[in-house]
Amino acid sequence: MPAFFDTNKECKMSDSPKPSSSMKRFLSRSEVLTLGGMVIVIFSLFLTWQEISLKEVTPLASMATYLSSSSVTRSGFSLPVRFPLIIFAVLAGCTLLFISTPKNRVALFVFEVICGLGCLLISLRYIAPLPGVVLGVVGSALLLFAASDRFTENNPGTEIKT
Repeated sequence: MPAFFDTNKECKMSDSPKPSSSMKRFLSRSEVLTLGGMVIVIFSLFLTWQEISLKEVTPLASMATYLSSSSVTRSGFSLPVRFPLIIFAVLAGCTLLFISTPKNRVALFVFEVICGLGCLLISLRYIAPLPGVVLGVVGSALLLFAASDRFTENNPGTEIKT
């Protein structure tokens, strides 16, 4: 009979494999901010990004159709911002796949800042008091803050002292 079918041997809790210390770790603040910023930027595309007044439409076209409201709203997915925002946000989230070491810390910081600034500039291009744009700006700001937080995390020499 094989050894693993031995019924005379007692099974103890100490026989089970112990998880390594890296598996027990929770997400850091910068990781949560990066994931939150990424989710908020992508979620903002489902909301209103542009409002078009029908008064701007030519009078002939407006006479030919029945208008139930005076404006039309467009979500981020119907605008050309959808792909750049998704790409920048997902790339910023992909930086969490790399462990920040002293050798690659600056490269990760620069890459995350480029992704956050890309999202912010695209959002500011459509600046208006609309929910999609506001969430795009908030998510971009979270990505930028997460980049700076991750850069100064575990590196006390670069923290700003107050």
